[in-house]
Amino acid sequence: MSLKDLKAQERRKRVRSYIRQRLTEVEMAKRLGVDVQTISEDVVIIRQENAGRLLANRELIDKDIENISKALETLQEVDEECWSIYYGTTKVSKPSSVAGLHRTEDVPYDPQTRLQALDRIRQNVIDRAKLLKLLNPTQINVEKLVYVEKVIPVMIERVVNIVLNYIPKEQQIEVLEKLKAIDIEGISEEK
Repeated sequence: MSLKDLKAQERRKRVRSYIRQRLTEVEMAKRLGVDVQTISEDVVIIRQENAGRLLANRELIDKDIENISKALETLQEVDEECWSIYYGTTKVSKPSSVAGLHRTEDVPYDPQTRLQALDRIRQNVIDRAKLLKLLNPTQINVEKLVYVEKVIPVMIERVVNIVLNYIPKEQQIEVLEKLKAIDIEGISEEK
């Protein structure tokens, strides 16, 4: 990777940050000391990268859903077989009252086999819960990401309202500028 590419990559990183701060392309160009056209090109590239990531994520999510569905179907089949063992019978050959002949009888499975079937069903319930991410509440899933995406703008609006309502007028601009410079990826903005 050339020096020019590295500089462009670093600039786009800052442009992403400025986009989140809702700066105009003109403001971004001034802060970075580059032409507005350069910023416009960077914004186009960033949008293309984001679209590519979204598409890749969507494909991964679709593949995950397909795999989870197959796994759930398999667990269901195993459950059905285990329940048929638990409630079912097996054919056992027993000697008949007539010499040399055997008859077959349907008898319930032995208690050990029935307990093993119940244990397998119990394990399937745990496996199903893990597949559906019911046992690990710290796991990030799509619903949580969508929720966060909707909550952040509301939180920002509330913070701005608090600044406007409770900070003296002469300090509001300074506080809002400091809030605006916060980068959620942990990279502090340099001015």
